[in-house]
Amino acid sequence: MRRRIIRRLRRWLYVVHRWIGIGTCLLFAMWFMSGVVMMYVAFPQLTDAERWAALPPIAWDKVQVNPDRAMEAAGVKRYPRDLRLTMLNDEPVYRLLGWDGERKTISAVDGQAVDHVSAEQRGTAMGLFEAACGVSILASGLVGGFAAASLGGEAPYVIIGVLALAWSGVLARTLRAPAGV
Repeated sequence: MRRRIIRRLRRWLYVVHRWIGIGTCLLFAMWFMSGVVMMYVAFPQLTDAERWAALPPIAWDKVQVNPDRAMEAAGVKRYPRDLRLTMLNDEPVYRLLGWDGERKTISAVDGQAVDHVSAEQRGTAMGLFEAACGVSILASGLVGGFAAASLGGEAPYVIIGVLALAWSGVLARTLRAPAGV
């Protein structure tokens, strides 16, 4: 009796092991093939016109701080590698990239550093993106754990990361669109 149970358990162990191996083999085969495709198929890119079309216009009437004062507020001694005036929801901000790779965001309204983004600001940013691109970030599950994440000093760039993830849906729709549309 005991021998029969052991034999039966061993048989089931072999069967389960075989099917787990087959499933894992198929998974790795798909992973390998997708890697080969990624080597030879170019990643879709947006033109400058497409990128600029999705951005909100800059509220020039709210800009009170010039770039030199923004660099001074950021503690930058020389001109940064990159300095851009963009909108963070309804507030114009300067985004600085230092030569050491450090990123800072300074409000163009009052010259204060923007080091956190509230839940309301995140929702507004996602709503603006959804309206411009027709992609529902929350419905597609792209936000995931970002809503509860501690954002720290890189908070404005977390929103950019979430919006970049959402572009994948826009790019997928662009690639499926017929020529001339």
